[in-house]
Amino acid sequence: MQLELTMTNIVAIHQPNFLPWLGFFNKIVKCDTFILLDDVQYPKTGGVWTNRHYFIDNGIRKWHTVPISRNFSGSKKINEIRLAHDMNWRELYMKKITHSYSKAKYFSETYQFLQQSFDYKTEFLCDLNIHLINAVLSALDISNSSLVKSSTLLKSGSSNELLCSLTKSVGAHTYLSGRGAEGYMDESVFKSNDINIIYQNYNLVGYSQINTKEFVPGLTIIDAMMNCGFKETKKLVYGAHVV
Repeated sequence: MQLELTMTNIVAIHQPNFLPWLGFFNKIVKCDTFILLDDVQYPKTGGVWTNRHYFIDNGIRKWHTVPISRNFSGSKKINEIRLAHDMNWRELYMKKITHSYSKAKYFSETYQFLQQSFDYKTEFLCDLNIHLINAVLSALDISNSSLVKSSTLLKSGSSNELLCSLTKSVGAHTYLSGRGAEGYMDESVFKSNDINIIYQNYNLVGYSQINTKEFVPGLTIIDAMMNCGFKETKKLVYGAHVV
């Protein structure tokens, strides 16, 4: 799936996360255009989903974090954050994946997918994340939505005003929001901009996971690909049960 701009009806907006969970991809399949919010400020400290995700290791949910360069003063945008080149993090990542999932049913094909995807060379975290998101969509044969970087669009404002501006910039009249955003969404701002709000209704369907008796939610989509394969993972993205 290539980054492109088309006129649209439903738009969703999200930061470009690192190999995110199934619900992230469910948001993509439920909209016409998915805007990757790549030019907002990156937190100076702390961990965020743009450079880490959960995976399962011996039945325990753990973090895997992509090391980034924090050698800068002031603030930087997400698309300005560089990967830390003093660590061979790709090799370490693949070793962790092997240790955790080598006995998974679809380890071989998913491992090969990751190897090929990580061959992509870039100095920037955002570029890597967008490449990996596109790679997952291609592997799962999902192509109903257009992906657009916010940095390529004309917009103004911040917070809710920014979301409205971005929605209008692609010709959309409906904004798809995640359920977790209901607490801080100012619906009056959208109403004044003639934009409808709909909320994502994604119920994660449990699936069989290696090395655990109870289902562990919220993991990277790689966990589903390892345990269920590409075809069944696509069903999970759409909210369907798998065999």
